[in-house]
Amino acid sequence: MPAYMVSQYRNGPEYDAYRKAVADLNRRHGARILTRPGTAFCVEGNWDADSMVIIEFPSLQAARGFYESTEYAAVKALRKDAAPLTIVVMDGA
Repeated sequence: MPAYMVSQYRNGPEYDAYRKAVADLNRRHGARILTRPGTAFCVEGNWDADSMVIIEFPSLQAARGFYESTEYAAVKALRKDAAPLTIVVMDGA
C-alpha cells in the first residue's frame, strides 16, 4: 500500500540546495513527487505556508526509512537556515 509524505513550508532561497539534493535521494528511495512546487494556495481556513509538496512512497516503511536514513539527515542539514516546515507521513487508502 502506498504512503504519502506531505510537507508544507514557506518558500525561500534557503531551500534551493536542499531541493536539488533531496530530489536524487527521493528517486533512490522509490518516491514519486505528486505536486508542483509553488502552486499551493489556501481556499478555506488558515494556512501559514505558501508551498506544499506531496510525495508518494511504495509503503509506510519506505517513507519512514527515507526520513530516518543517515543520507536524509545530511540532506536535511542543508535547510537548517530556512523557515521551519511541517512534515506528515500517512498510509494511502
